[in-house]
Amino acid sequence: MQEPLYKQVEEIILRKISNHEYLPGAKLPGTRQLAKKYGINRLTVNKAINNLAQAGVLSKKPSSGTYVNKRIKSKSNAIDLNFSNSGLMSIIKKQGVILDTKVVNKDIFHGIPYFAHKLNLTEKENIFGIHRLRLIRNTPVALEYNYVPLKFFPDINQIDFNRIGLYDYMISKKHKVEHNNTRLITVNAKKKEADLMLVKEGTTFFKIQYINSDANYNIVEYTESYLLPQEINPNFKVHYSNTSN
Repeated sequence: MQEPLYKQVEEIILRKISNHEYLPGAKLPGTRQLAKKYGINRLTVNKAINNLAQAGVLSKKPSSGTYVNKRIKSKSNAIDLNFSNSGLMSIIKKQGVILDTKVVNKDIFHGIPYFAHKLNLTEKENIFGIHRLRLIRNTPVALEYNYVPLKFFPDINQIDFNRIGLYDYMISKKHKVEHNNTRLITVNAKKKEADLMLVKEGTTFFKIQYINSDANYNIVEYTESYLLPQEINPNFKVHYSNTSN
């Protein structure tokens, strides 16, 4: 199903920030200009810009225009994320931040076409899924839904991922992530995610979807991460695919 037009506009703006077409502090084209360029109405453009402003990506200045924030405004120490070939835990640890993990759920399943497609599996092949909360100073800052092919990690259900990083485990099994395809959008929190993250339903999240492959281009992970913009700051050095995931 095709995404709503305002979401597509959000992705375009984020991609232009990622590609340095819109630099930090730069003024965006006006809503009338954007609407004309993409063949949509101004209300759609306004909704996309308002969502990105709420997420802290953009700033709206009355009688002046809309600007790319130099840094996302944070109530605490923001963390810059550069999703290249590292997981969330690895990136944050490198910045000297103590990150705790709480496993919310884990399961082995098959027969769900969506996840089989993401992992390039048949519907009969087993998938290991794990849902984890990431906390800093006992405050949830991210929620990760990770899915991996069981055939590459047959003992994964025995691992305590409250203590061990998923990527460290992958490396130990000779499936280090070497290639990725990453997509960043903003979403409004549904009740399940809001309850886990201790925020109000409808709160704006960054949602990062990434498909990771090993050196032999075996897809070893599909993940959906929900991040609080107030706590974690993606720096937009993200690879965007030109094809749909």
